[in-house]
Amino acid sequence: MVVNCVICSDNIDSTSDAYSTRCGHVFHFVCLIGWLERSKTCPQCRNETSENDIHRLYLHTSNESEVQDGLLWSQIERLRSDIKRKELEAKTALETVNGLR
Repeated sequence: MVVNCVICSDNIDSTSDAYSTRCGHVFHFVCLIGWLERSKTCPQCRNETSENDIHRLYLHTSNESEVQDGLLWSQIERLRSDIKRKELEAKTALETVNGLR
């Protein structure tokens, strides 16, 4: 899962100082503090919030690149299977056409 800070648009990962507002939205700490200096609302939903309402999140993620790699490989294998099935269907259709001639 990829989480983005809507203030700066960068990813929030396990090495980020991630903070949550009372309404549950997640941001980088530096981005959120900068925002709250200008506005006392959540940057995402605009609910009223303040520095007292934010909480540090302690994220623990598995190796995200390994997870992504696994998902991509399973998609590749599924697509390879789809290609083989379509090639077989095309071969069968071609044989049918040749038989009709």
